[in-house]
Amino acid sequence: MIYMGIILDGQRGNGLYELVWEERLLIVRSSSFWDDVVMERYERDLRDKLCSAPSTGFAFLVALAGSPPQGAEIVERHGATTPWLMAAGCLAIAMVLDSALLRLQLKRAAGESAPLRAFEREGEARAWLLTQI
Repeated sequence: MIYMGIILDGQRGNGLYELVWEERLLIVRSSSFWDDVVMERYERDLRDKLCSAPSTGFAFLVALAGSPPQGAEIVERHGATTPWLMAAGCLAIAMVLDSALLRLQLKRAAGESAPLRAFEREGEARAWLLTQI
């Protein structure tokens, strides 16, 4: 079953993301710089999506290929969502990033205990996630 996704555009026009369920896989995609407005919307949408998380657990795919490094506050706020994911039943997180700096930023923000791996290609990330759920 595929659930409908939400695509939102920040008020300043510089933030764009997609947040969708694909069966037991929750996916966020973005290639833009995020500001506070976009982050607030994302946090709200993520909470809403987690209310419909499968009771058998799920995986989270963060597809940010093409995204520039983000501001420290935005990265910290992304990291602060990791406990929400874990509490809702997230079993693994895969990040698809082509920026080494962004990869380091997000790994640090997520914390050492997060079941997290970074990938350069979405297909590899999906294949690994499917072995985790």
